[in-house]
Amino acid sequence: IQKWIMIIIFILLFLTLIIGKNINGSKSWINLGFMNLQASELLKIAFILYISYVISRKLPQVREKIKVIAAPLFLIGVCLFLVLLQGDIGQTLLIMIIIVSMFIFAGIGVQKLVRGPVLLIAGSFIAIASLFIVSGMMPHYLKARFSTLMNPFSSEAGTGYHLTNSLMAIGNGGLFGRGLGNGIMKLGYLPEAHTDFIFAVICEELGLVGGLFVICLLFFIVYRAFVLATKTPSYFYKLICVGVASYIGSQTFVNLGGISATIPLTGVPRPFISFGCSSMLSLSIAMGLILLVAKQIKIDEKRSQKARKQKLVITR
Repeated sequence: IQKWIMIIIFILLFLTLIIGKNINGSKSWINLGFMNLQASELLKIAFILYISYVISRKLPQVREKIKVIAAPLFLIGVCLFLVLLQGDIGQTLLIMIIIVSMFIFAGIGVQKLVRGPVLLIAGSFIAIASLFIVSGMMPHYLKARFSTLMNPFSSEAGTGYHLTNSLMAIGNGGLFGRGLGNGIMKLGYLPEAHTDFIFAVICEELGLVGGLFVICLLFFIVYRAFVLATKTPSYFYKLICVGVASYIGSQTFVNLGGISATIPLTGVPRPFISFGCSSMLSLSIAMGLILLVAKQIKIDEKRSQKARKQKLVITR
């Protein structure tokens, strides 16, 4: 099933480059009429399932020789390259974080990750990025995001418009906020208030306390995913939990860092809060996988308890 999922996602990524809809400099959406499908969001789930399947099948050989999964790594690299061609740098980096987290948890380690096919893929990305920078072909929106990161208020009416209004919204909230629904910056001042900058609206209306509460809720999900990874005996399920935890955790951090001028803006939505059909679909599947693992752990515990009881009866 994992292989067929990867093939379907690969086709969707390829179709996105041909018939995709360009929004804010990224050609990442396919218009289905009733919704805009972002294949790169579904790619996160596909990678989590595919990498978990490949590594769990090849253990422990993959820990010694990463070449045993050279073909899957090549497919992963091609899909990442297709996402990069769409102009979606944020999603590319997030997917790479998920992949690296799962590989490190599997015991493959950083030293083995920089060898063989992985080194070739990483070298290709670096070469392409260097070519864009040297030739001056870097998209204008990327240049603007880097140039306004250090001092967004220097170009408040230009390239720093998004960040300045985001920081003002966060500052206006104070400790307890203006009250739910009483935010001002979302009324035409803060761009993308319902998607990328939804957390700035939360901070303005609910203040620092409300913002920290939302962050704690998201990282509680990450914590529970790691706890489930330690409880399940199945290595396939362990890697799924780690993949979902790194998915939600890294996306939360990147979104928060972007709207607070800690890192450049990447256009990454807030998990479970930002408007977006593809993102919510992907996150819902991720939560479904976590619930499936939790259910399987309970089934395994009941079986082990039953087996212990039967063993005691036999010994008596």
